[in-house]
Amino acid sequence: MTKDRKTISARYYKNHQKEIIIKQRALRKRQRQEIIVKLGDRCTICHRKMSGRHLVYHEIHGKYHLISNLYYTLHHLKDFVPLCSRCHVILNNFGSLTSEQRQRFMNLIKQLHKPINGNKA
Repeated sequence: MTKDRKTISARYYKNHQKEIIIKQRALRKRQRQEIIVKLGDRCTICHRKMSGRHLVYHEIHGKYHLISNLYYTLHHLKDFVPLCSRCHVILNNFGSLTSEQRQRFMNLIKQLHKPINGNKA
């Protein structure tokens, strides 16, 4: 192979990689938009409207899936719920608490939702 041929081959490979990355990003964006249309863009727990990286989908059966596996999420929509990133972290860490810690946590949440000085929330 001549030097010119190697540089042409390397340039083609580099451009081809860029094309693949652009196509993969576009595919993920379309899949994410389809999931948002079907599952919604509001957190199931706190009901805040989320977008972008702050919106995640939690598998309700506790199975671990790669975040980037949108294909699986699209084909198993009934197994996922939309959550904001904060509620998702809390929910995932909730499983590692002891029953006493869970009860204290739930009592704290109840206290936070009580009206203060008789004001209705």
